Amino acid sequence: MKNRELLIHVRCWVRRWISAAAIVVTATLAFALVPGCNTMEGAGKDVESAGESVQDAAN
Repeated sequence: MKNRELLIHVRCWVRRWISAAAIVVTATLAFALVPGCNTMEGAGKDVESAGESVQDAAN
């Protein structure tokens, strides 16, 4: 029974850690990308660059 309780505790801790990490990554990206989007053209370039990065990572 104790092993099951420990496993549940570890899973909860991991979920919290992943959630916190996702929030930090999202906030960091937002703060990094927002200043570069001064105009719609800048926003388009940022989105295009992000898409190209995803494509390059997929290949």
